[in-house]
Amino acid sequence: MQCLSEEQKNLMHFVIDEILKNPLSDDFREPVDWVGMWIYDYPTIIKNPMDLSTVKNRIESYTSIEQYLHDIILIWDNCKTYNKLNSVLI
Repeated sequence: MQCLSEEQKNLMHFVIDEILKNPLSDDFREPVDWVGMWIYDYPTIIKNPMDLSTVKNRIESYTSIEQYLHDIILIWDNCKTYNKLNSVLI
């Protein structure tokens, strides 16, 4: 099992914190409230939900930078997957 250094973990925290500061990250900060948003098909389409707060909370348990990057990429992939099928322009 690979261990991450404190420097690597600090860098991962820094990156997430910078993303969270960006107002465009608002929809990705917490898990999708699919019930509150009335998008009941969300869990049937998105099998591995991910959000920035979950990534931030997992930093101490990641054993590789690749795991961290995988989860960040998963956020955007889930967004593209779900919205490709059910896009609504507001």
